[in-house]
Amino acid sequence: MTAVPSPGPQSDAPTAGPSSGFSRLGLVLWAGAAVCLVAAGLVLWNARGAGVFTDVLAAAIAWCF
Repeated sequence: MTAVPSPGPQSDAPTAGPSSGFSRLGLVLWAGAAVCLVAAGLVLWNARGAGVFTDVLAAAIAWCF
């Protein structure tokens, strides 16, 4: 009998690659968008005051529904 060579070690662990769900670029873009929205809100709050900012925010939420 002759020995059959084994194919080598195989791993069932998922590999990180371009097709693995969220990419690093996508995560960076989403984080950047979130930071921009928070910064825009802080600038609006600083420029217009808390009362006006709260009114605008409440109107925007009400418009969504």
